[in-house]
Amino acid sequence: MPSEAAFQQKKEDNEFIYGLTPIVYLITFVPKNINDFFHFATFENNIIVLFVLIVPSILLIISSFNGKRNARMSN
Repeated sequence: MPSEAAFQQKKEDNEFIYGLTPIVYLITFVPKNINDFFHFATFENNIIVLFVLIVPSILLIISSFNGKRNARMSN
C-alpha cells in the first residue's frame, strides 16, 4: 500500500507541470527567422492588450453593476 508521502510527491509534481505548461507553450513560438519574430511580437502585443485593457474594463463594468444591485438591496 503506498504511503501518504508518495501521494504528496505526486501532487507536487503535478503542480510543477501545470506551472511549467505556459512556459513550454511560449517556447514553441520561438522564431526561426526575423519575419517569424515580428509575427510573434504582434501576437504578444495583442495578448497584452487583451489582458491589460479589455479584461480589467469588463471586470470594472461587472463590479459596478454588482455594486448598484447591492446598494438597491440594502435600501
